[in-house]
Formats: sequence, structure tokens, C-alpha cells
Amino acid sequence: MIKQLQEDGHKKPLLTSYISSFNPENDPEERVRTPWWMTFDRFTPEGVVFFLPTDIPDFANLTKPVPSRFFSAHFCFTLGKFCIEVQHDPTFYFHGEEISLAVRAFTHGYDLFHPHKIVAYHEYTRKGRTKQWDDDKGWVQRNTRTHKKVRQLLGVDNEECTEEIIKEFGKYYLGTERTLEDYERYSGIKFDRRGVMEYTWPDIKEAPTPCYKNNPGIYKNKEEWENAFGRNWCVDIWIAKEDITTEDHADCDFWCCTAHDKDGNEIFREDLNEWRINEEKSKDAASFFLKFCSNEEPRSWAVLPHSKSKGWLDRIGPNPINLPHSKYEITNGIYNE
Repeated sequence: MIKQLQEDGHKKPLLTSYISSFNPENDPEERVRTPWWMTFDRFTPEGVVFFLPTDIPDFANLTKPVPSRFFSAHFCFTLGKFCIEVQHDPTFYFHGEEISLAVRAFTHGYDLFHPHKIVAYHEYTRKGRTKQWDDDKGWVQRNTRTHKKVRQLLGVDNEECTEEIIKEFGKYYLGTERTLEDYERYSGIKFDRRGVMEYTWPDIKEAPTPCYKNNPGIYKNKEEWENAFGRNWCVDIWIAKEDITTEDHADCDFWCCTAHDKDGNEIFREDLNEWRINEEKSKDAASFFLKFCSNEEPRSWAVLPHSKSKGWLDRIGPNPINLPHSKYEITNGIYNE
């Protein structure tokens, strides 16, 4: 595949993916039989981009790898000089490695692709295996430091990256063959505003977006291009178990989950069905998140439950959202700018 891509004019092709899963306890029956590509999931509250795997459309009729926006180190196959040009930053801990390496590889001139055929399998559960964070009391601080470096490297929330900070990054900084904006135009991700194009999410069309390189697409100028990004939000919702396991909640079949702006106006809604509600009830606390794009900053969330026997129940919330790196702070439940 690498040779094929080189013959097609890609000087530095790189194959990467969340490769298809298998279950060693029930193999080969539970092998996934389709190759995956990596799709945008969300910006986390800390500013890190998360991905999800999904089937490559019409993969059976493909004859070559498909362009990728993103990178995963658990499957990376490329030219050996990648190990010199795009070395892993040893100070990075966990969350943030993938998106930073995607951008660094791209800006060093590597063209990212997903294999169009299954070439290996990955066991994702880590079942029965001790993880590094299981016995390292300092992992949270290391992870938090990584989040900070990701925001500096990629300019998330306009995080400042001074010449001194760039010097500290050293060889683990961005490349010079392409710019950060080149990557944003290619991927449909805008870091300074946590933005994403519909072309990238939720439509999930093949990279690059229609505004990359010499293809301006439908955008007449840079301002028009920037306005095409919706700001992506990820609102964490936590509900105490005692609030959803009362007698009234025993036969809930519907939750209306909403996010609101500073004036209490609804800016997003997601409905949970009975299966999903029971899944949340089985946890120590209901914990899920609302993913959406909005130019309005969410300030609160609420859940309106419905019972089969009792109808609409009391609303849970609205509860304030404390967004990291926001210009607002919460004091006694009140937002202060």
C-alpha cells in the first residue's frame, strides 16, 4: 500500500487507523470484518480532540487506501525516517497524543491514509491488564500537563504559544512543510474556536474538505471559511444515583436532556430512550455527555424525565456547567465574567 501511494505521487505516505477489533476469548467469531476509519467525536472540556472508529464506506470496492484526517499510534506504518522527523514527545501522557501527532505528521509533509483492507486486529478492552494509571499517583498531573501542551501546540482557545514555549517544544513542535492552517483546511477542524465543519461532523465525508490547497470550494475568502465552522461543545452530565432510582423513576421511558445559554434559552436537546436510561441507572451515577455545535456558550444543563405510569416528573436541574478555560467562573452557582 505504501509503494502504491508513492507511485501515486505521495512522497511521504503514512498508514494509520483504529484497526478492526477482535475478542481473544471468542476468536475468530467476534472479529470485525470491515476496515475502519477514524472520525471526529468531540473536543473534550480540556480541549483535546477525540475520535471514533466507523466502517469505511464501500470498502469492498476500493483499490487503494483512503485519506485520513487523524492518527493513532497503535497502528502506524510509514517510512522509517518518521521515527526521526516526528518523534513522540516523552512528556505527553495519554489524552492528546493522537491529535498532536496527526498535526505534527501532516505539517512535516506526511500524507495520512487508512488501509482499505484489514491487515491486523486490535484487542481494545485491556481486560485483566494492569494499566499504568492504576498504580501511579501522579498520572492526573501528567495528563493535565499534556492537555496544557496540546492547547499551546495547536492554539486551542487561542492558548498562547510564545517563542519561548516553541523553544521548549524543540523537535517536538510542528513541522515546516505545511502550516497548522493547512491542516485545519484539510481536516475541517478549527482549533482556536474548537470548531468543526459539517463536512467533517456529523456528515463524515472523506478528507480533504473542499477548501484545501488550491481548491477554495464554496468559500470566497478566509473570513467566509472561518464562519463555516460551528463551535463544538461537550457538556458532561452527572446525576446522583439516588435521584434516578426512586419509585417515581422506576419505569422511566424517556429523558429530555437539554443545554442552555446564559439567559436560560435552550440551545441543544438530546432524547434518551428507555434502554439508554436503564444503562445509566446501572452505574454508580448517571454520567454521559451532550455533543453539539453552537456559537452560544452553554451555561447549564437539565434533564426532564418521563414515567410510563406517572407522566412527566420533576426536572433535574438546571445545573451550572463549569467549562475549563472559559472566561466565566462559577461562584455559588452564579456565573461571573
